[in-house]
Amino acid sequence: MHCHLRVITVLSVIVLLFSACNKVPNHRRYIPKDAVVVAGINLKSLSKTIAWNMITGSKLFQEMQKRVPDKNSNSLLTDIDKAGIDALNTFYVYLKTDKRFNNGIKVTGLVPLSDAMQWMAYIKKNFPQAVIKEHNKIKSAAIGNDMYVGWNNSLLIVINIIGNRQDTVMAGAPAITDMAAEMEIAFNVTNDNPISENKNFTKLEDAGHDLTLWINYEQIMNQYMSEDMASKMGGLSLSPDFWKESAIASGFDFKKGKITGAMTYYSSGELATLYKEIGAVNASTDMIERLPSQNLDMILAIHLSTRG
Repeated sequence: MHCHLRVITVLSVIVLLFSACNKVPNHRRYIPKDAVVVAGINLKSLSKTIAWNMITGSKLFQEMQKRVPDKNSNSLLTDIDKAGIDALNTFYVYLKTDKRFNNGIKVTGLVPLSDAMQWMAYIKKNFPQAVIKEHNKIKSAAIGNDMYVGWNNSLLIVINIIGNRQDTVMAGAPAITDMAAEMEIAFNVTNDNPISENKNFTKLEDAGHDLTLWINYEQIMNQYMSEDMASKMGGLSLSPDFWKESAIASGFDFKKGKITGAMTYYSSGELATLYKEIGAVNASTDMIERLPSQNLDMILAIHLSTRG
């Protein structure tokens, strides 16, 4: 009996550890599927070689402190390890265009929290002028004219509007009002809208890379063609089927001083045969080996199929 209990206990621990190592970040579901670009950083993986004190004690970090114009910049940056942020998790940043601002881009960051109370204390200490409000169990505060933060017990969302300086200055309070509404939307991504439903994006994230980059080529083309491009192209119009579900997925890893990466381009079904033919043959390694190697910065080799 005791032998069976020991076996069951050992198996339970193995299952627990295995599931913990492969746990999908729950906050991934807050990324909308129409995000143009999504970047992820797996700090759980990177923390094996990088620690907060290594960053805050570096010369680069000290130089960053000098460039922060806020008088509280020292505590703003050095206190970040006491801000209740879950450093052993995956952080995401996604970009969406925002036509309310000329050439504007809305940048949204998803930061998992381990202690929401510590984060609130961090805000009160470093941004004493910020007014913290609460609605539907979500606390939020404006930081400056173009940044808004909101959080619940487990997730911090940061929204920043990047536009022309003139737009930001002229927008003022209305920009904050818009971002307050955007925060509500950010925390309430509908079940049919998260990017986690995209199997190719999920495949990229489940691979466990240190850094990931997802470029939604379908969304980029839809926006580009919606800007009255047909009239600018002499009346020529293209079917959205040519770029449906097209995307670029990239993953990068840091190992023993070397960065390795892989990039996959997903084409639409309409062009799948064409792209498969174009990329059917690798670049010639014999030709690459003949290139000079002294003082070489980078090599990019592409094989283009004449048949394709």
